[in-house]
Amino acid sequence: MSEKLRQDAKDGIDIKLKNSIDKDANFKTIAKKWLDIKASNLTPNYIKKQHQMLNLHVYPYIGNRDIRTIKEIEIINLLKIPEKEGIYEKAYPDWGGWGIIKMHIKEYGNKRASEFCYKDRNLTDLVEDFYKKNFWDKMGLDDVFPYRTADLMFKFAVNVGINRAVRYTQDVVGVSAVGIAGRNTLKALNSYNPMKFEVEYKDKFERYYKRLADNNPTRYAHFLNGWLNRVKIS
Repeated sequence: MSEKLRQDAKDGIDIKLKNSIDKDANFKTIAKKWLDIKASNLTPNYIKKQHQMLNLHVYPYIGNRDIRTIKEIEIINLLKIPEKEGIYEKAYPDWGGWGIIKMHIKEYGNKRASEFCYKDRNLTDLVEDFYKKNFWDKMGLDDVFPYRTADLMFKFAVNVGINRAVRYTQDVVGVSAVGIAGRNTLKALNSYNPMKFEVEYKDKFERYYKRLADNNPTRYAHFLNGWLNRVKIS
């Protein structure tokens, strides 16, 4: 047994993490334990960003899966999701992070590049700045209260676009649904019951995702459970 542990360590296998997998192979559990193990060597802000990324892009799809059953193609498909939901090169060719991403791909290959991208603090800072400027600030979310409501709008805007996220907000609070948040929208939103808003807002997105899957099952049906889980945990 000790020889096996020595060989694992030599191969770069984290013994604590391996023991966790042996006991509980749930992906979400393992991911959280991995971050706990690495926390002493990483900044709290970096750890927070990793949790946010996993909550937004990964856990809704494979969080409850046995890590040993997850196939490589599923990981590849997950890596494609953010391209549909925010930063992708054709739409944002001048974004400063592309050079860093391509550098990691060139140095480590496609399979390992994502690991080093997530650890690159310059890149994660660029990603955070991108989302703030192109979603949070454009929607005027600093003026939305409480923060929970603003955060919910932001998450869905990243997923489906600002226009739809704002239109659904306007539908809920009872102002003209034009997809642009103005003074009337802000006033109505900030005076609306936050808990009632969350229930009604999430219901609109559940219906939207179900329509997508129903109208084009070949393309979208396999994403539906992940989308609905995302609505639930957002």
